[in-house]
Amino acid sequence: MSWTAATATFELLGLAAFAARLDEPGAQLLDVRMPSERAAVRLEGAVERFLPDLVADGVPDGLDRERPVLVACGSGRRAAIAATLLAREGYRAAVLDGAGVPDLVAARAA
Repeated sequence: MSWTAATATFELLGLAAFAARLDEPGAQLLDVRMPSERAAVRLEGAVERFLPDLVADGVPDGLDRERPVLVACGSGRRAAIAATLLAREGYRAAVLDGAGVPDLVAARAA
């Protein structure tokens, strides 16, 4: 039996770079946190899809393959998994790395 490894790549961005990218025209944002996390801290303008639902239901309607998708969660782990799934579907993804949505919201409010 032969196995073929598929590799999918995505970009890792620190907090400042991720926040700056959000301000670019046409930015798309995907929040893959749990509903309870989203209820505690909202990320304005984000498409919301809990990571297990992204796995089960696929990429949400409305995300454009022609524009990068910025992906965030609570710490970066789930966002990295989501970015891999997006990349396999032909999306260009960038992950908020080393920080989470609460950090992003606080940084944008400052």
